[in-house]
Amino acid sequence: MVASPAVSQQKQGEPAPAQLESRWPGHFPKVACPPADARALSDSVYRIADTWESFLEQERAKGCRAASLSCYLALEDALAARALHDYWNDVPVVCATLSTEHGVIKQTGQSPKHHSVWLTRAALAEAPALFKAAT
Repeated sequence: MVASPAVSQQKQGEPAPAQLESRWPGHFPKVACPPADARALSDSVYRIADTWESFLEQERAKGCRAASLSCYLALEDALAARALHDYWNDVPVVCATLSTEHGVIKQTGQSPKHHSVWLTRAALAEAPALFKAAT
């Protein structure tokens, strides 16, 4: 008897697993990152643009959240967060209108106004051009 070929669980129109993996930057943890409860982006996102490197890349923290970039959904919230630290006084707040193709977002941290954004590999590479000065 000839063994039948393995049946693919991939649905028509869905990217293959290898394509999904390559969608995210290489520094993302391989397990459950981005988190399953993060939602697709369809927002204007504001961030204090001190760096485009995550805490994980800077080796300041570990885990999936550390692979994300902090952001806010309102300019006022980003400005209020910037005002908390003197070293951010001269750091610009930048804004981008992002969509599903750019990644996912989730409210994180103690403040209900703080969010984490997991940008796709392509969006992260384009981040300095995607985000424009908001202040």
